Amino acid sequence: MRSNSRRTRKTGRNFNTEAAGIAARAIADDSVRDFDHARRYAQDVLGRDAKQAEPSNLEIHRALIEHLSLFEYDNQLERVSRLRRVAQRAMEMLADFNPRLCGPVWSGTATEATPIALHLISDETEAVTRFLLGRRIDYELVEAWFSFPKDRTPRPLPQFEVMLGGEAFDLSVFPERGAWHHPLSALDGRPVKRVSLSTLTGTIESAILFPDSTTAAI
Repeated sequence: MRSNSRRTRKTGRNFNTEAAGIAARAIADDSVRDFDHARRYAQDVLGRDAKQAEPSNLEIHRALIEHLSLFEYDNQLERVSRLRRVAQRAMEMLADFNPRLCGPVWSGTATEATPIALHLISDETEAVTRFLLGRRIDYELVEAWFSFPKDRTPRPLPQFEVMLGGEAFDLSVFPERGAWHHPLSALDGRPVKRVSLSTLTGTIESAILFPDSTTAAI
């Protein structure tokens, strides 16, 4: 019985590994844009074995980094470096809102379809609106949903969808402090890693594609 149990668990892990690889390739090829769609795509590919394939977001993320490292490193470094430079200029412009970069552009896994995600810190959403209007920057104001440490029930916060430097941005607005200041990551459930302009600048200068996972969240 114990041996059969080990074989079952091993098979499940193998299915997850295979599904994570399929999902990662779909993201890298721009076939899908998020983990949920990538996971369902992998399950469709595996067909009857899909019920045994349920890779986590973190497993897909790690498989994506492995795929990009092995097969697309140079092109990925060029793409991400370009996006980070655009993010750098945007963060300089948005300095009054203490911007932080997060998401695939920071982690190095961005595709051509990935918007640059900035978190802006302000207790007044209208201040961001006035800033964009004052510079004649077109925007669409939507709601983005985030989970937080004290209450993991997703909560909507304002997000401005804009084009800056020829690239799409998602500008999410968080309060200065309090329970909804720092959201949780969809990868591992920990506070999302978001970095300052100085940290981003150092990464650009060092030409690091996948930043050290120990970099502290700010």
